[in-house]
Amino acid sequence: MPEQTFQDGDLAIVAVLYDDKRPAFFHTVGLHGYGLPEALVIGSLPPSMACDWLWNAANCFLEYGPPNDYAMERDIAAMPLVYRRVDAEKAIPWMMRAVQRYNEPVETVQIVWPDDKGKFPWHSGNRCAHAQGYLIDFSKEMRQ
Repeated sequence: MPEQTFQDGDLAIVAVLYDDKRPAFFHTVGLHGYGLPEALVIGSLPPSMACDWLWNAANCFLEYGPPNDYAMERDIAAMPLVYRRVDAEKAIPWMMRAVQRYNEPVETVQIVWPDDKGKFPWHSGNRCAHAQGYLIDFSKEMRQ
């Protein structure tokens, strides 16, 4: 899989382009060293957009601390985003550069975005769920 790393001091964004096995994904490396979760985006997004979201999320985490699960974020993108905690063991294959850096599984939050009508993947009628990959189980939200 083609991979690019964008470094800024002790923080980095890893961009892994899609192949026939997995969709494109992007993640931070370096937040774990501050006691914060790493952030992950999976799906069909322009790489520049995903990287912007992750840089902005990293700066928010550093300034304000870790996000709560289901926290709605309106300041890092032109749309609302939601942070969802991911089981660290389940995230290992997607967070390999962070896992390699720290030699252990890392706490991870996945950034989830809505469709153009503001519906998140767990909402009935969402039109972009197919464009995202998920490490989180939405079955609880879908029953509500």
